[in-house]
Amino acid sequence: MEQNGKQEIIQAVQSVSVSFTLVMAVYSVFTLMKGDGEWAEAAFPLQLMAFLAICCLWERGAARFLPLRPAGWLAVCVAGEYAAFLGAARLFHWFGFRLANVVAFSLLFGILQLAARLFFYERGRAEAARLNRALRAREKEGRISR
Repeated sequence: MEQNGKQEIIQAVQSVSVSFTLVMAVYSVFTLMKGDGEWAEAAFPLQLMAFLAICCLWERGAARFLPLRPAGWLAVCVAGEYAAFLGAARLFHWFGFRLANVVAFSLLFGILQLAARLFFYERGRAEAARLNRALRAREKEGRISR
């Protein structure tokens, strides 16, 4: 698949993700305002979005202040996010804390972490390759020198 096709797919995935997130947020707010249905079910998407936002901000902050190599930094971030996930799940009653549930949701957490990290790793790698190609092309044209 050519580069433009990949970019279009990435943009489509991002658009769908943002749209879905906004729809869930609006749905949750309206459900909470109407008072119909179960409070916990309506609040869950908002709680999860807040949790993910806090994790993202924590990662950005941890990257600045923790003097670790990338693998160590990643391990600290994922461990912190996992502990926060279990704490939030317990606090907001996202699932019952039976062994089967904890194992299932831990596996889900790990799979989602892996998928997200691989997605952004590949995006960064593709962007670096694109920039390198552009620099080589400018170098051949004589517009930049080493």
